Amino acid sequence: MNEVNREQRLVNKPHPNRPLKGRERRAEVISLPSFRRGRGRLVCLVLAVLLGACHPSDDIDDIFTPHGWSFTGFCYTPNWDSNRSSLLDIQLTGYDVHHLNTLSFQPDGVVLLDMPGCSLTGRWSADGRERTFSVGDFTVTSGSLDALSPYSQKFYKDLRATAWYRGDSSYLQLFDAGEHYYLLLAPMK
Repeated sequence: MNEVNREQRLVNKPHPNRPLKGRERRAEVISLPSFRRGRGRLVCLVLAVLLGACHPSDDIDDIFTPHGWSFTGFCYTPNWDSNRSSLLDIQLTGYDVHHLNTLSFQPDGVVLLDMPGCSLTGRWSADGRERTFSVGDFTVTSGSLDALSPYSQKFYKDLRATAWYRGDSSYLQLFDAGEHYYLLLAPMK
């Protein structure tokens, strides 16, 4: 068998006077090396799409901005990947269920923070791929930081130390850099 016959996909050659039909025509002109290269490119393209889908990115606006958030508690988890968490019993004066600390994340990167005795505005940012979170550059808009209860002071201090987030539009966890302690937030109704 000569070299050309080995590299080509051969079909039974029709009678010279009859034109080739669709499949026969394609089979005769596609050589195996180019067919393999084309299939290899296709496999690489499919793998790239699948591997890109393995690291999904959160929709930051859908999570943070559609509504305000109310602070519900200080929590601890053994590690970032664990779903086993416990609400910490913080014995600080000034905790009143009717006067929760609230946050509102604006799409333009502004965060509004309301606590009993003080309201602040600041800047926030989040990365939906890496799930990093930062908040800072606060300025007092009303009241005074000195008027905060010890409970609100702890919340404010821990909020400024957050580095990661986990959650969706139904709950939000803002973790410290060690990924063990977090602030638990619920959407405001």
